[in-house]
Amino acid sequence: MDLIKTQLSESIFAGGGEMGARMRALDWSATVLGRLDQWPQSLRACVGVMLGSGYPMLVCWGPAYTMLYNDPYRPLIGMKHPAALGCPIREVLPETWDFLGPRFDRVMADGQEASHLTGQMFTVYRNNYLEECYFSFSYSPIRDDNSGVGGVFTTVLDMTQQVIEDRRRQVLRDLASRTAEARHEEQVWRCASKAENGASSRTRTASNGGDAR
Repeated sequence: MDLIKTQLSESIFAGGGEMGARMRALDWSATVLGRLDQWPQSLRACVGVMLGSGYPMLVCWGPAYTMLYNDPYRPLIGMKHPAALGCPIREVLPETWDFLGPRFDRVMADGQEASHLTGQMFTVYRNNYLEECYFSFSYSPIRDDNSGVGGVFTTVLDMTQQVIEDRRRQVLRDLASRTAEARHEEQVWRCASKAENGASSRTRTASNGGDAR
């Protein structure tokens, strides 16, 4: 029996680097997903695709949205890894759930097709402090073996550094433009404040855009 379980685990979680090894070692019967031999074929196939990908990917399966993710996804959740594996996403990332929850629920309830978000801002507690983060991601339904929706498949890119660098460059451009005719120190400080406020406002506006399909 142990040999059969081992072979099944190695088949489902073939390769996959660290996360493949962690999935092979995890006692899935102690999670809401249950024993591997009870997993639907669609979930097994999706996990195999995810583990073989070089892009950050996340599978949230079932009503609890149980998390399975690959190696490139690990840095996106920081210190929440490795405890996040096999846990509900609403418990792992509660600070994002007001935003993600309704969207995932629509996918599960209605089978809503792939949606895309670019540069979406989240405040995430991922490295022992609240961090302003920006992600571009797509999410779509995973069909179960009965043609219903069994989970949500997500591909994510961390855009935080790019957004911050773009903001810095914009601040410098605005500052240079605003201070070109400043004659006193007080005017320079006033211009600097306006440039920073303008860049922050543009970032918030961009991150509040709707889902694109």
